[in-house]
Amino acid sequence: MTNEYDNIINDIEKNELSKFAENPAMMGAVKKVLLRGVYFDGVLRKGETPEPLKNFLLSIVSSAMDKDNDQKIANTIRAASMGIQVVEHTFREFEKFKKVEVKEEKINNPGR
Repeated sequence: MTNEYDNIINDIEKNELSKFAENPAMMGAVKKVLLRGVYFDGVLRKGETPEPLKNFLLSIVSSAMDKDNDQKIANTIRAASMGIQVVEHTFREFEKFKKVEVKEEKINNPGR
């Protein structure tokens, strides 16, 4: 792992982040919780009444239906998109905490 986190994360925290990064099920579950509103709200589900305005983009638009609010809507959507990108980038950063296994090669010395 690089030393870019040495000033803010102690060895205990690095160890815990390593465990997290090496557990794809946990990483996937945490990511789902963080991005739930974006990925799942407003999606039609079997046996449930559709709630299309529950989708985060549609709720932004419906809360500001005036033409005067077009710029505000665009800014809010842009901010949400940037937030999603930050979450995605952060999950790529977790890869840096995976432990690297160094395999020792056994050298066959035919002279012995």
